[in-house]
Amino acid sequence: MRAKKVSIFIGLLVCLFFLPCSLLRAQSYREEAAISSVYIYQQMINQLDEGNLNKVLQLSHNLDEIISKMDMRFGASLQSDIQNAVNAADKEKARKAVIALIFYDIKDVFYATEEGISEQLALDILKERLKIAYLDYLVVSSQAKKLDFERDRQIRKAFSDLLTGHLAKAVLQSDMSMLKKGMANIDENYKEIFGIL
Repeated sequence: MRAKKVSIFIGLLVCLFFLPCSLLRAQSYREEAAISSVYIYQQMINQLDEGNLNKVLQLSHNLDEIISKMDMRFGASLQSDIQNAVNAADKEKARKAVIALIFYDIKDVFYATEEGISEQLALDILKERLKIAYLDYLVVSSQAKKLDFERDRQIRKAFSDLLTGHLAKAVLQSDMSMLKKGMANIDENYKEIFGIL
């Protein structure tokens, strides 16, 4: 189990290493973050698995700017949800808070991708931007697979479709219908797997 976690972590690091700067600069608050949000999310999940709730809270503070923007955009209370779970020493509540945080990060990247299309950014820049949402999902995919194998498969397929066709159609043909449908599919399946309201 430990070896599997290490291999997933190394895989994420390799992906992050090879991502161009344009991906990491999807939004100003992402650009200014000292450490990649995907890396922080993986560390938070690892610390949850080890039962180190205080470390989860400490790690979340590396994302204060991102979390604040998402709280405003989506009317959420992500940081306080993590804080409350840690204060209560409730590991499962903390896990739900982190999984919700990753969910909203994916939604935020989707928002930034649609925004980039309206700003007529190049397809390759938007594709790299969208990959952040996929990397976010990979952090929780192994948990999702255990809870609902079929929905996890649907999410990964939807990401593949977004990255290999739907995004290009949205950019080159000004047809966002399949892109929006794919994003909605991911959103709905994620919520169903993890019980996010």
